[in-house]
Amino acid sequence: MTTVNPTIRRCPNCNGTNRYSYSQTTGAEHHHPPGLRLLVNLFRQVTIKEIICADCGLMQNFVDKNIIKQVERSDFWDRIG
Repeated sequence: MTTVNPTIRRCPNCNGTNRYSYSQTTGAEHHHPPGLRLLVNLFRQVTIKEIICADCGLMQNFVDKNIIKQVERSDFWDRIG
């Protein structure tokens, strides 16, 4: 699995540079996809950085390092790589 840095300007899928980002702090009051819903249930509020490539449509979501450390210790997430 490749680790992707959200500050890299080129898309890892198509190498395009037409990318847009958005950050939001989200909580239980919003509807979330299953993975994010589990994070919100565990941590109450999660800041997500989303990046969309307008050249190929790749959408990526990133959480901050504090959440990653907690996920690594969690029984709810399985390490796959």
